[in-house]
Amino acid sequence: MELAQSYPKDFDSTQLKDLARELPIYIDNVRADERFAKLNSISELGRMMVQTTKHLSFPLVSSTEARTCSSYCYRIHGEVLFSDENCEDRTA
Repeated sequence: MELAQSYPKDFDSTQLKDLARELPIYIDNVRADERFAKLNSISELGRMMVQTTKHLSFPLVSSTEARTCSSYCYRIHGEVLFSDENCEDRTA
């Protein structure tokens, strides 16, 4: 929540309220999924979110995680999921 609040241009007050509701559900969901148990970095988390399609179920959490992932850009069907400011120039 603190991370999202530090990006006021990206998260308005309604999105912050929605994130506050989404986050506990996401935490329970990920804790129950063994595929997330041994991840060691935010980039691994981002990749696993995409592989498991949890980024679709938890879009605000995914957007918040993307703010911490400065070196990676993931695209699915042309949509930037995780990016840094130069993401338009490269894809992974």
